[in-house]
Amino acid sequence: MDRLLQNRNFRLHWASVAISQIGSFFTMVALPWLVLYTTDNDPVIMSTVLATTSLPHGFFILFGGALADRVSPLRVLYISRAAFVLVMGSLSLLVYAGLIPLWLIYLYAFVLGTLGAFSIPSSQALLPSLLPPAALGQANGIVMATMQVAQMVGPVLAGWLIWFGRSLTGVPAGIVDYASLALAFAVDAGAVLCAVILMSFMRVEVMPRRDGHLFRMVAQGFLFCWHDTGIRLVLSYLVMISFCLHGPLLSALPLFTKLELGLSEGAYGSLYAMLGMGTVVGAGIAMLKVSGARRLGEVTLCCDLISGLGFYSMAQFHNPWIAGGLLFIMGVCSGIIMVAGTTWFQHRTPEAYMGRAMGVLMFAIIGLIPLSATLSGFLIEHSSVTLAMSAAGAVMALLAGIGLLLPQVRNMGDLPPLDARALISLKLHYGQEPAP
Repeated sequence: MDRLLQNRNFRLHWASVAISQIGSFFTMVALPWLVLYTTDNDPVIMSTVLATTSLPHGFFILFGGALADRVSPLRVLYISRAAFVLVMGSLSLLVYAGLIPLWLIYLYAFVLGTLGAFSIPSSQALLPSLLPPAALGQANGIVMATMQVAQMVGPVLAGWLIWFGRSLTGVPAGIVDYASLALAFAVDAGAVLCAVILMSFMRVEVMPRRDGHLFRMVAQGFLFCWHDTGIRLVLSYLVMISFCLHGPLLSALPLFTKLELGLSEGAYGSLYAMLGMGTVVGAGIAMLKVSGARRLGEVTLCCDLISGLGFYSMAQFHNPWIAGGLLFIMGVCSGIIMVAGTTWFQHRTPEAYMGRAMGVLMFAIIGLIPLSATLSGFLIEHSSVTLAMSAAGAVMALLAGIGLLLPQVRNMGDLPPLDARALISLKLHYGQEPAP
């Protein structure tokens, strides 16, 4: 820990992640509430707006990873965050003025999602360029635990900020309070601006690469992940599990909080914070107990089984205390998987492929959220939010249970990585020029 804190670049990266993450949860709370108020609680519109935010991840996140390899993770992250400040600042002004029709909300959602598609893999690929491999497990745990502390603090602050603003302005319930929502978006812009300023003091050596066009680099990243049997199994499993969890959770939780539990923005922020609180605990457990590849498959499958059962159970009890407890347990499982899995990927991936591998990993986790969230919205509209949550949790638990019964899936983290000969063959076959 002391050696990490002595690393100036790591301290700056850590602080920038913490500040920007806290800000991001202000938007995560404000955006769905803005849509719910302006569309009279329409689940399909809310789901499609949130899906539009995630839609660019299905395509641009792969190019974001390739660009990080080609240019520099730090440079790509810096530029994407700087652009985010400008876009989010303009959104705040338009919301404050009440000049935000639905089509413009969709447009902003797409632009913000596109910027995120470039920043996410760059942020994941930056840490290995700052630290030696032996320090990655602890560093990932610290950074991800910090991100989840932000998830504990950010939604609560955002929810209560919006609620307190409504109390001050006297806007009655059921009517959109543009001023309070605009303030939440402005906080997000200000937080990312602080992160950009901190990043400007970082000094990371950039090694230029001559790896061909971005399309070729993206293809090489896919093929690297495909030829590594362990990575291929992990990614295939992640695609299925993420489809069942992230989209339904994104669409269902705001509606479940407002319609089924009858709670306000502040309570929604508090519930979401329980997920973050659990993830902090899970990240700490992973740092101490699950930092390597051994038994990674079994740990991941067991955690997903618990999360699936928790999501299913949440829909059966319309009780905020039970919902908060189950979200905490799901967060613990998520934290363990995030730290152990990311460290496993970073150790297994050569530096030349780091950005692209992180891009493919992020695509597997969040690339199908638009489709998943949209389908969840239609299911909610034609049935109920509790049925959508029950179905998603049951399928997730079923997939994890089947994985535990299959030896190759159960041991997917222990499979050997690609050797040097296979990597050379992959480079030669797809025309990659050697780095100087």
